[in-house]
Amino acid sequence: MRELLLFFAAGALLGAGVAWISGLGGDVEVRFGEWLIAAPLALAAFAVAVFFLFGHGLLAGLAALLRRPAWRALRLSLDQRAQADRALTEALVKIALGAPAAAREAAERACRLSGGQPVTLLVAAAAERLAGQEEAAAAHYRKLAADPATRILGLRGLIRQARAAGDREAELALRAAAEALQPGAGRIDSETAERALAGPDLQAALEITPPEAPRAERLLAEAAAATSAEEAARLEREAFAADPGFAPAAIAHAARLSAAGHEEAARAVLEVAWAAAPHPDLAFAYLGAETDGHRRLAQAQVLARHHPHHRETRLMLARAHLGAGELAPARRLLEELLAEGPPDRRVHQAMAELCRREGDVEGAARHLDLALAAPLPAVWSCSACGAEVERWVPACRACGAALAVRWGAKRDG
Repeated sequence: MRELLLFFAAGALLGAGVAWISGLGGDVEVRFGEWLIAAPLALAAFAVAVFFLFGHGLLAGLAALLRRPAWRALRLSLDQRAQADRALTEALVKIALGAPAAAREAAERACRLSGGQPVTLLVAAAAERLAGQEEAAAAHYRKLAADPATRILGLRGLIRQARAAGDREAELALRAAAEALQPGAGRIDSETAERALAGPDLQAALEITPPEAPRAERLLAEAAAATSAEEAARLEREAFAADPGFAPAAIAHAARLSAAGHEEAARAVLEVAWAAAPHPDLAFAYLGAETDGHRRLAQAQVLARHHPHHRETRLMLARAHLGAGELAPARRLLEELLAEGPPDRRVHQAMAELCRREGDVEGAARHLDLALAAPLPAVWSCSACGAEVERWVPACRACGAALAVRWGAKRDG
């Protein structure tokens, strides 16, 4: 009521002002370049008053609208969703770092804030499994399995649990249920990564390496020389925590988790590592076990969300689109990479494959020629002797130097 009275009082004052100005006479002129607009002073004053009243009314109406319960609920909902996303990210990081208590707390918060969205249930199940709470994890999987849209996800989680528990009868029944929904969905392949970590006289070589060697590399090398699986697992986890962007540590830690049946935790480790520093070895570990082109593309798209604009991310996605037979998005990504600057030969090779599938024989030949002249992709090689290796190893097999293998440009010729 008070606001309404103030509004009318302001209108009365403006009206009085307009009446007073009307007695003064004269004109108001406004010039825009070659255009000249002239109006009597009284008319100009009246127009200003009307504009003020209209603007005030519009702003007051907008403010009242935003104070309505529906708009307030929307703002609260958006804020809650942002909190849920932060809690989900925190849970993934804690799972990757092997902190079960913190992971469970963050995952529970994400589930509560999101209302039990499927992705939060998956992460919550991974956190419970990491903490050894298999029944709590099974409860999350059963919620997923109860929804027709996410039934396969729930069944696959329960299959992993049955396999880890050695319950062959339950595993077969769950596999049959998953296969009935989608052929091939009942197959759960543990990700395996070929990790030739041991080198000649590794322990002796480590003893003479300089103390300033990267901590993650040293810890991973010590894991290779460990005498027990428990000690190796601890050192791999510490290596990953020391540098999430060091791909070999992430791959080793994820492989250890996967072998123990913690597939979701293993994938979370690789996703955190990709967010820190995309690397082709991470993509191989994340996608390597999947042979179906469309499922491989879906997994690549999940991984890509963690660093979407990186060149390695877009090349991975382009290859995945090619594998799924989706040529248009593959072309868009590859053309972006070609336009941004001199790409390495992998981009031209992928473009040649794309042209071949499109029936453009000349285009395929042209890109194969360009690939021969393009920079070679980065490789693992020994900084001491220059020997190239397929995977990171703690000690070079050619010269025996410890912690000397680095990722970088390949030597041409």
